[in-house]
Amino acid sequence: MRGLSKALLLLLAGALCDAAAAFAFEFGPPDDPGGGEGAIINGAQVTAPSEWPATFIFRSSEGSCTATAVGPQVILTAAHCIQNAQIGTVRIHNTPVSVQCFHHPDWATGNSTTDFALCLTQSEMTGIQFEVVNTALAFPRQNDQVVLLGFGCTETGGHDRNFGKLFKGTAAVIRTPSGSNVDTVVRGGAAVCFGDSGGAAYFNLVPSGNRRALVAVNSRGDISRFSFLSTTATPLFVNWATDWSQQHGVEICGLNVAAHDCR
Repeated sequence: MRGLSKALLLLLAGALCDAAAAFAFEFGPPDDPGGGEGAIINGAQVTAPSEWPATFIFRSSEGSCTATAVGPQVILTAAHCIQNAQIGTVRIHNTPVSVQCFHHPDWATGNSTTDFALCLTQSEMTGIQFEVVNTALAFPRQNDQVVLLGFGCTETGGHDRNFGKLFKGTAAVIRTPSGSNVDTVVRGGAAVCFGDSGGAAYFNLVPSGNRRALVAVNSRGDISRFSFLSTTATPLFVNWATDWSQQHGVEICGLNVAAHDCR
């Protein structure tokens, strides 16, 4: 009987290990860049991943999402995409590095607009330029155009589930953050869909788009016209991200002057 109990415990331990492995995640570039230049699908232009080397695709126990490297040891994504304190890997140039993700504390207390997760890599990512997080309240303003980026679906309603190809599109700001509600709401053109969650929204600082700032994390939407973006230029994000970076001894582009390899 004791031997049987021991065997059952070993089987249970093995099952738990298998489950943990199944729920592990890996950030990395897409296996299939897809699409080609110039196609327009539901108002979203197919874009080359080479233009966005800090944009990653990943799958976790919470679903399929997008993420962005914003510092040598920091990746930003949506809290709803990943479990708090979950451990996985990031694959840069086919080299896996351990990474752990942490939710914004207000997410756990029910503020769905603080849909942020910061992920800490065990060692520095190299060979890419990191996106710069916006902390300036000056933009985006009402009616400004923002660029949404993600690996999600491309048809209204999300029927195609076209996850794995990188798309971008523009949408107009119709509401800006207020108090503890840090959502920027956008409408028209592109819309956040399955798989786009966790990806970045950008504001072009110059018309050519050669200078841009990451202004928000794609959070949720109606998979048609409206998208809700968790905004970085808010005290709730900036104070938390600053404390988090100091706690872990890392730099975030746009928040820390010591950050290097920022785009």
